[in-house]
Amino acid sequence: MSGIYSDNWKYYINKVQTNIEIDDKRRKQFIKSLAVLRKNLGEDWLRKSKDTNHPILWSIRAMHGDASSDNLLSIWSNSITVLEGVSDFDKILNRVKKADSFESAASELEVGSRLASHGYMLKIEQKTAREKKPDFFCKKNKFEFFVEVKTLMTADETKRANKTSMQIMTACRPIFPAGIMLKPLSDPHLEEIQSILREKTEQAIKGKTDIEVDIPKILKLYLVADDAPDRVEKYKRWYSKQEEIGIIPKGSHGLMGPIDNTRQDYRAKIRINTFRREKQIPVDKLGILVLVGNFSFWSVNVESFVDVIIEEVYELRNIPAVVLISTKIFSDRKPNVVEKENFIYIDSYRYGDIKEEVVIVKNRFCKFKFDYDVLKNLFLET
Repeated sequence: MSGIYSDNWKYYINKVQTNIEIDDKRRKQFIKSLAVLRKNLGEDWLRKSKDTNHPILWSIRAMHGDASSDNLLSIWSNSITVLEGVSDFDKILNRVKKADSFESAASELEVGSRLASHGYMLKIEQKTAREKKPDFFCKKNKFEFFVEVKTLMTADETKRANKTSMQIMTACRPIFPAGIMLKPLSDPHLEEIQSILREKTEQAIKGKTDIEVDIPKILKLYLVADDAPDRVEKYKRWYSKQEEIGIIPKGSHGLMGPIDNTRQDYRAKIRINTFRREKQIPVDKLGILVLVGNFSFWSVNVESFVDVIIEEVYELRNIPAVVLISTKIFSDRKPNVVEKENFIYIDSYRYGDIKEEVVIVKNRFCKFKFDYDVLKNLFLET
Protein backbone atom coordinates (compact mmCIF):
# COMPACT_ATOMS: atom_id res chain seq x y z
CA MET A 1 0.00 0.00 0.00
CA SER A 2 3.10 2.24 0.32
CA GLY A 3 1.46 4.31 3.06
CA ILE A 4 -1.19 5.69 0.68
CA TYR A 5 -4.69 5.23 2.07
CA SER A 6 -8.15 6.13 0.90
CA ASP A 7 -11.63 6.59 2.34
CA ASN A 8 -13.17 4.90 -0.72
CA TRP A 9 -14.08 1.20 -0.75
CA LYS A 10 -13.50 1.01 -4.53
CA TYR A 11 -9.87 2.00 -4.00
CA TYR A 12 -9.15 -1.09 -1.84
CA ILE A 13 -11.17 -3.43 -4.06
CA ASN A 14 -9.10 -2.23 -7.03
CA LYS A 15 -5.90 -2.75 -5.03
CA VAL A 16 -6.87 -6.39 -4.45
CA GLN A 17 -7.89 -6.93 -8.06
CA THR A 18 -4.60 -5.57 -9.44
CA ASN A 19 -2.19 -7.05 -6.85
CA ILE A 20 -0.28 -9.81 -8.67
CA GLU A 21 1.02 -11.18 -5.34
CA ILE A 22 -2.46 -12.40 -4.39
CA ASP A 23 -3.59 -15.71 -5.82
CA ASP A 24 -7.09 -16.06 -7.31
CA LYS A 25 -8.54 -17.98 -4.37
CA ARG A 26 -7.49 -15.37 -1.81
CA ARG A 27 -8.42 -12.53 -4.18
CA LYS A 28 -12.01 -13.79 -4.27
CA GLN A 29 -12.06 -14.09 -0.49
CA PHE A 30 -10.74 -10.55 0.02
CA ILE A 31 -13.22 -9.01 -2.42
CA LYS A 32 -16.02 -10.93 -0.70
CA SER A 33 -14.82 -9.70 2.71
CA LEU A 34 -14.66 -6.10 1.54
CA ALA A 35 -18.16 -6.35 0.05
CA VAL A 36 -19.58 -7.65 3.34
CA LEU A 37 -17.84 -4.94 5.38
CA ARG A 38 -18.88 -2.22 2.94
CA LYS A 39 -22.52 -3.31 3.10
CA ASN A 40 -22.66 -3.58 6.90
CA LEU A 41 -20.34 -0.81 8.05
CA GLY A 42 -21.64 1.67 5.53
CA GLU A 43 -20.31 3.63 2.56
CA ASP A 44 -19.08 6.45 4.79
CA TRP A 45 -17.42 4.29 7.46
CA LEU A 46 -13.90 4.50 6.00
CA ARG A 47 -13.99 8.30 6.07
CA LYS A 48 -15.42 8.48 9.60
CA SER A 49 -12.83 5.99 10.91
CA LYS A 50 -9.75 7.19 8.99
CA ASP A 51 -8.12 8.86 12.02
CA THR A 52 -8.80 6.02 14.46
CA ASN A 53 -6.89 2.85 15.33
CA HIS A 54 -9.82 0.62 14.40
CA PRO A 55 -8.55 -2.97 13.80
CA ILE A 56 -10.73 -3.43 10.71
CA LEU A 57 -9.37 -0.25 9.16
CA TRP A 58 -5.79 -1.31 9.92
CA SER A 59 -6.40 -4.75 8.40
CA ILE A 60 -7.87 -3.28 5.22
CA ARG A 61 -4.86 -0.99 4.80
CA ALA A 62 -2.41 -3.82 5.53
CA MET A 63 -4.06 -6.34 3.24
CA HIS A 64 -1.55 -7.82 0.80
CA GLY A 65 -2.13 -11.57 0.54
CA ASP A 66 -0.06 -13.18 3.26
CA ALA A 67 -0.67 -11.72 6.71
CA SER A 68 -2.73 -12.25 9.83
CA SER A 69 -4.67 -9.09 8.93
CA ASP A 70 -5.97 -10.81 5.80
CA ASN A 71 -7.22 -13.81 7.75
CA LEU A 72 -8.79 -11.64 10.43
CA LEU A 73 -10.77 -9.79 7.74
CA SER A 74 -12.07 -13.17 6.59
CA ILE A 75 -13.04 -14.18 10.13
CA TRP A 76 -14.84 -10.89 10.83
CA SER A 77 -16.66 -10.71 7.50
CA ASN A 78 -17.76 -14.35 7.65
CA SER A 79 -19.01 -13.84 11.21
CA ILE A 80 -21.03 -10.82 10.09
CA THR A 81 -22.47 -12.79 7.16
CA VAL A 82 -23.62 -15.60 9.46
CA LEU A 83 -25.26 -13.17 11.90
CA GLU A 84 -26.83 -10.77 9.36
CA GLY A 85 -30.19 -12.51 9.54
CA VAL A 86 -30.30 -12.72 13.35
CA SER A 87 -32.83 -10.44 15.01
CA ASP A 88 -31.28 -7.43 16.76
CA PHE A 89 -27.86 -8.02 15.18
CA ASP A 90 -27.53 -4.24 14.90
CA LYS A 91 -26.91 -4.19 18.68
CA ILE A 92 -23.57 -5.85 18.01
CA LEU A 93 -22.91 -4.22 14.63
CA ASN A 94 -23.22 -0.69 16.04
CA ARG A 95 -20.39 -1.53 18.47
CA VAL A 96 -18.34 -3.21 15.74
CA LYS A 97 -18.22 0.11 13.88
CA LYS A 98 -16.56 1.97 16.77
CA ALA A 99 -12.87 1.59 17.61
CA ASP A 100 -13.38 1.87 21.37
CA SER A 101 -15.99 -0.93 21.53
CA PHE A 102 -14.69 -3.17 18.75
CA GLU A 103 -12.74 -5.68 20.85
CA SER A 104 -15.70 -6.78 22.95
CA ALA A 105 -18.08 -6.68 19.97
CA ALA A 106 -15.67 -8.80 17.89
CA SER A 107 -15.64 -11.43 20.64
CA GLU A 108 -19.43 -11.60 20.53
CA LEU A 109 -19.26 -11.77 16.72
CA GLU A 110 -16.98 -14.76 16.89
CA VAL A 111 -18.97 -16.70 19.48
CA GLY A 112 -22.40 -15.82 18.09
CA SER A 113 -21.47 -16.76 14.52
CA ARG A 114 -20.15 -20.16 15.66
CA LEU A 115 -23.43 -20.90 17.39
CA ALA A 116 -25.56 -19.68 14.47
CA SER A 117 -23.53 -21.64 11.91
CA HIS A 118 -24.13 -24.81 13.94
CA GLY A 119 -27.88 -24.40 13.77
CA TYR A 120 -28.66 -22.65 17.05
CA MET A 121 -31.47 -20.15 17.14
CA LEU A 122 -30.04 -17.01 18.71
CA LYS A 123 -31.61 -14.17 20.57
CA ILE A 124 -29.26 -11.25 21.13
CA GLU A 125 -29.97 -9.83 24.56
CA GLN A 126 -30.45 -6.13 25.22
CA LYS A 127 -28.20 -4.86 28.01
CA THR A 128 -29.42 -1.97 30.13
CA ALA A 129 -27.76 0.16 32.78
CA ARG A 130 -29.98 -1.22 35.53
CA GLU A 131 -30.06 -4.88 34.67
CA LYS A 132 -27.25 -7.06 33.34
CA LYS A 133 -28.27 -9.76 30.89
CA PRO A 134 -26.29 -12.47 29.09
CA ASP A 135 -25.23 -11.79 25.50
CA PHE A 136 -27.13 -14.66 23.85
CA PHE A 137 -30.04 -16.98 24.42
CA CYS A 138 -29.44 -20.15 22.40
CA LYS A 139 -31.89 -22.88 21.42
CA LYS A 140 -31.58 -25.99 19.31
CA ASN A 141 -34.43 -28.49 19.35
CA LYS A 142 -35.31 -28.72 23.08
CA PHE A 143 -31.82 -27.75 24.26
CA GLU A 144 -31.68 -24.20 25.66
CA PHE A 145 -28.90 -22.23 27.34
CA PHE A 146 -27.51 -18.71 27.82
CA VAL A 147 -24.05 -17.49 26.77
CA GLU A 148 -22.11 -14.60 28.25
CA VAL A 149 -18.96 -13.43 26.44
CA LYS A 150 -16.23 -11.49 28.22
CA THR A 151 -13.16 -9.97 26.57
CA LEU A 152 -9.76 -10.00 28.28
CA MET A 153 -7.27 -8.09 26.16
CA THR A 154 -5.09 -5.39 27.73
CA ALA A 155 -4.49 -6.08 31.39
CA ASP A 156 -3.36 -3.59 34.00
CA GLU A 157 -0.59 -6.10 34.74
CA THR A 158 0.60 -5.95 31.14
CA LYS A 159 0.49 -2.15 31.15
CA ARG A 160 2.56 -2.06 34.33
CA ALA A 161 5.04 -4.57 32.91
CA ASN A 162 5.41 -2.45 29.77
CA LYS A 163 5.93 0.63 31.92
CA THR A 164 8.54 -1.27 33.94
CA SER A 165 10.30 -2.32 30.75
CA MET A 166 10.44 1.16 29.23
CA GLN A 167 11.58 2.97 32.37
CA ILE A 168 14.21 0.48 33.47
CA MET A 169 15.62 0.00 29.98
CA THR A 170 15.98 3.78 29.78
CA ALA A 171 17.79 3.89 33.12
CA CYS A 172 20.21 1.02 32.58
CA ARG A 173 20.74 -2.01 30.35
CA PRO A 174 22.03 -4.84 32.56
CA ILE A 175 23.29 -8.03 30.94
CA PHE A 176 21.56 -11.23 31.98
CA PRO A 177 20.70 -14.62 30.45
CA ALA A 178 17.82 -15.12 28.03
CA GLY A 179 14.81 -16.68 29.67
CA ILE A 180 14.30 -13.88 32.16
CA MET A 181 11.04 -11.97 31.96
CA LEU A 182 9.94 -8.66 33.40
CA LYS A 183 7.24 -9.03 36.00
CA PRO A 184 4.54 -6.41 36.54
CA LEU A 185 5.33 -3.98 39.35
CA SER A 186 3.31 -1.57 41.40
CA ASP A 187 4.29 2.09 41.15
CA PRO A 188 5.94 2.10 44.63
CA HIS A 189 8.00 -0.96 43.71
CA LEU A 190 9.09 0.60 40.43
CA GLU A 191 10.00 3.80 42.26
CA GLU A 192 12.22 1.79 44.61
CA ILE A 193 14.28 0.51 41.69
CA GLN A 194 14.48 3.89 40.01
CA SER A 195 15.63 5.57 43.23
CA ILE A 196 18.58 3.16 43.42
CA LEU A 197 19.51 3.88 39.81
CA ARG A 198 19.09 7.66 40.25
CA GLU A 199 21.33 7.67 43.30
CA LYS A 200 24.14 5.85 41.45
CA THR A 201 23.71 8.07 38.41
CA GLU A 202 23.98 11.23 40.52
CA GLN A 203 27.13 9.89 42.15
CA ALA A 204 28.64 9.25 38.72
CA ILE A 205 27.74 12.76 37.52
CA LYS A 206 29.51 14.23 40.57
CA GLY A 207 32.65 12.39 39.53
CA LYS A 208 32.66 9.51 41.97
CA THR A 209 34.58 6.61 40.41
CA ASP A 210 34.06 3.65 42.75
CA ILE A 211 30.34 3.28 42.04
CA GLU A 212 28.88 -0.22 42.14
CA VAL A 213 25.30 -1.05 41.21
CA ASP A 214 24.09 -4.21 42.90
CA ILE A 215 22.85 -5.81 39.67
CA PRO A 216 21.61 -9.04 41.35
CA LYS A 217 19.50 -6.95 43.73
CA ILE A 218 18.05 -4.95 40.86
CA LEU A 219 17.32 -8.06 38.84
CA LYS A 220 15.68 -9.74 41.82
CA LEU A 221 13.40 -6.75 42.23
CA TYR A 222 12.06 -6.59 38.72
CA LEU A 223 12.78 -9.87 36.98
CA VAL A 224 11.38 -13.36 37.33
CA ALA A 225 12.62 -16.58 35.76
CA ASP A 226 10.57 -17.88 32.86
CA ASP A 227 8.79 -21.11 33.80
CA ALA A 228 8.68 -22.51 30.25
CA PRO A 229 12.06 -24.13 29.38
CA ASP A 230 11.16 -24.66 25.72
CA ARG A 231 10.47 -20.96 25.30
CA VAL A 232 13.76 -20.08 27.00
CA GLU A 233 15.67 -22.24 24.50
CA LYS A 234 13.72 -20.74 21.59
CA TYR A 235 14.62 -17.20 22.66
CA LYS A 236 18.26 -18.14 23.21
CA ARG A 237 18.44 -19.38 19.62
CA TRP A 238 16.69 -16.26 18.35
CA TYR A 239 19.01 -13.92 20.27
CA SER A 240 22.06 -15.82 18.98
CA LYS A 241 20.94 -15.24 15.39
CA GLN A 242 20.30 -11.55 16.10
CA GLU A 243 23.78 -11.24 17.58
CA GLU A 244 25.35 -12.93 14.55
CA ILE A 245 23.90 -10.35 12.15
CA GLY A 246 24.71 -7.44 14.48
CA ILE A 247 21.21 -6.37 15.51
CA ILE A 248 21.87 -7.14 19.19
CA PRO A 249 25.26 -6.48 20.87
CA LYS A 250 27.18 -9.71 21.35
CA GLY A 251 26.74 -11.20 24.80
CA SER A 252 23.75 -9.07 25.80
CA HIS A 253 21.04 -11.62 24.90
CA GLY A 254 18.57 -8.77 24.62
CA LEU A 255 15.76 -8.03 27.04
CA MET A 256 12.52 -9.98 27.00
CA GLY A 257 9.63 -7.66 27.64
CA PRO A 258 6.29 -8.74 29.08
CA ILE A 259 4.59 -11.46 27.07
CA ASP A 260 0.98 -11.05 25.92
CA ASN A 261 0.02 -13.74 28.39
CA THR A 262 1.01 -11.75 31.50
CA ARG A 263 -0.95 -13.10 34.48
CA GLN A 264 -3.75 -14.40 32.26
CA ASP A 265 -4.61 -17.21 34.64
CA TYR A 266 -4.99 -14.76 37.50
CA ARG A 267 -7.08 -12.37 35.39
CA ALA A 268 -9.33 -15.21 34.21
CA LYS A 269 -9.82 -16.24 37.82
CA ILE A 270 -10.82 -12.71 38.86
CA ARG A 271 -13.18 -12.32 35.91
CA ILE A 272 -14.93 -15.63 36.65
CA ASN A 273 -15.29 -14.67 40.30
CA THR A 274 -16.79 -11.29 39.35
CA PHE A 275 -19.17 -12.96 36.91
CA ARG A 276 -20.31 -15.34 39.66
CA ARG A 277 -21.09 -12.49 42.07
CA GLU A 278 -23.05 -10.52 39.47
CA LYS A 279 -25.32 -13.50 38.64
CA GLN A 280 -25.54 -12.31 35.04
CA ILE A 281 -27.13 -15.60 34.01
CA PRO A 282 -30.16 -16.53 36.16
CA VAL A 283 -29.05 -19.11 38.74
CA ASP A 284 -31.85 -21.50 37.76
CA LYS A 285 -30.90 -21.43 34.06
CA LEU A 286 -28.20 -23.28 32.14
CA GLY A 287 -25.41 -21.03 30.88
CA ILE A 288 -21.91 -20.93 29.37
CA LEU A 289 -19.27 -18.30 30.14
CA VAL A 290 -16.80 -17.55 27.31
CA LEU A 291 -13.60 -15.58 27.94
CA VAL A 292 -11.88 -14.28 24.79
CA GLY A 293 -8.39 -12.92 25.41
CA ASN A 294 -4.74 -12.79 24.50
CA PHE A 295 -4.22 -16.28 25.89
CA SER A 296 -1.34 -18.30 24.47
CA PHE A 297 -1.70 -21.82 25.83
CA TRP A 298 1.11 -23.29 23.74
CA SER A 299 3.56 -21.49 26.01
CA VAL A 300 2.06 -22.53 29.35
CA ASN A 301 1.14 -25.67 31.20
CA VAL A 302 -2.58 -25.92 30.51
CA GLU A 303 -3.23 -28.19 33.49
CA SER A 304 -1.58 -25.68 35.84
CA PHE A 305 -3.57 -22.87 34.21
CA VAL A 306 -6.82 -24.76 34.80
CA ASP A 307 -5.81 -25.54 38.39
CA VAL A 308 -5.60 -21.80 39.11
CA ILE A 309 -9.17 -21.07 37.97
CA ILE A 310 -10.99 -24.36 38.61
CA GLU A 311 -12.31 -23.50 42.09
CA GLU A 312 -14.02 -20.39 40.71
CA VAL A 313 -15.54 -22.51 37.93
CA TYR A 314 -16.89 -25.03 40.44
CA GLU A 315 -18.72 -22.22 42.26
CA LEU A 316 -20.81 -21.58 39.13
CA ARG A 317 -23.40 -24.25 39.85
CA ASN A 318 -25.50 -23.44 36.77
CA ILE A 319 -22.51 -23.09 34.40
CA PRO A 320 -21.27 -26.49 33.13
CA ALA A 321 -18.24 -24.99 31.36
CA VAL A 322 -16.07 -21.91 31.08
CA VAL A 323 -14.56 -21.56 27.59
CA LEU A 324 -11.29 -19.69 27.06
CA ILE A 325 -10.44 -18.66 23.46
CA SER A 326 -6.87 -17.65 22.63
CA THR A 327 -5.48 -14.91 20.48
CA LYS A 328 -5.19 -15.73 16.75
CA ILE A 329 -1.61 -16.46 15.70
CA PHE A 330 0.36 -17.75 12.72
CA SER A 331 1.47 -21.34 13.31
CA ASP A 332 2.70 -24.41 11.49
CA ARG A 333 1.95 -26.86 14.29
CA LYS A 334 -0.41 -29.75 13.72
CA PRO A 335 -3.98 -29.43 15.08
CA ASN A 336 -4.39 -31.16 18.42
CA VAL A 337 -7.20 -32.15 20.80
CA VAL A 338 -6.59 -33.30 24.37
CA GLU A 339 -9.39 -34.25 26.73
CA LYS A 340 -8.82 -34.58 30.48
CA GLU A 341 -11.10 -34.92 33.49
CA ASN A 342 -11.17 -31.17 34.15
CA PHE A 343 -10.78 -29.68 30.68
CA ILE A 344 -10.69 -30.10 26.91
CA TYR A 345 -7.84 -28.48 24.95
CA ILE A 346 -8.45 -27.79 21.25
CA ASP A 347 -5.74 -26.48 18.94
CA SER A 348 -7.09 -25.84 15.43
CA TYR A 349 -6.86 -23.61 12.35
CA ARG A 350 -9.23 -20.90 11.16
CA TYR A 351 -8.67 -19.53 7.67
CA GLY A 352 -5.25 -20.28 6.22
CA ASP A 353 -2.35 -20.32 8.64
CA ILE A 354 -4.17 -18.65 11.53
CA LYS A 355 -4.45 -20.88 14.56
CA GLU A 356 -6.47 -20.52 17.72
CA GLU A 357 -6.49 -22.47 20.96
CA VAL A 358 -9.52 -23.21 23.08
CA VAL A 359 -9.68 -24.54 26.62
CA ILE A 360 -13.07 -25.78 27.81
CA VAL A 361 -12.95 -26.01 31.60
CA LYS A 362 -15.45 -28.58 32.83
CA ASN A 363 -17.57 -27.94 35.90
CA ARG A 364 -18.08 -31.39 37.41
CA PHE A 365 -20.28 -29.88 40.13
CA CYS A 366 -22.80 -28.20 37.84
CA LYS A 367 -26.37 -29.03 38.83
CA PHE A 368 -27.33 -29.54 35.17
CA LYS A 369 -26.29 -32.52 33.06
CA PHE A 370 -24.28 -31.45 30.05
CA ASP A 371 -22.72 -33.10 27.00
CA TYR A 372 -19.31 -31.48 26.52
CA ASP A 373 -19.18 -32.66 22.92
CA VAL A 374 -21.72 -29.89 22.24
CA LEU A 375 -19.02 -27.31 22.92
CA LYS A 376 -16.13 -29.33 21.53
CA ASN A 377 -17.83 -29.57 18.12
CA LEU A 378 -18.12 -25.76 17.95
CA PHE A 379 -14.33 -25.43 17.94
CA LEU A 380 -13.20 -28.41 15.88
CA GLU A 381 -13.75 -26.72 12.52
CA THR A 382 -10.56 -26.13 10.56
